[in-house]
Amino acid sequence: MEKGNSLLASMGTLGRDFFDMLNEVGCEEYHSFEEPGEKTLLTSLQTDILNLEERGLNGKKVVSSKDRSIQIHSCHSPMREIEVLKDQLLHMFEEDPDLKPK
Repeated sequence: MEKGNSLLASMGTLGRDFFDMLNEVGCEEYHSFEEPGEKTLLTSLQTDILNLEERGLNGKKVVSSKDRSIQIHSCHSPMREIEVLKDQLLHMFEEDPDLKPK
């Protein structure tokens, strides 16, 4: 039995159904994929999912204390979720003048 990434496995059915729906629609494919790498915690997670790897406790990734690629916020309502998202986006735009909303 093939072992893969547990996050991918837990969300795999939803993703599979989504891609099945996309495949039913006639479209033109463009192959412009680049491997994410391991510069940040988010890109490391994306690379693990792509390669069906599970780091486990022995494969912990050391990340910079400034890495904010994955954040978890506890919010008491959907409105508060939007407020926190807005605040985080404004902060990111303020810190990085090259970052654009697109």
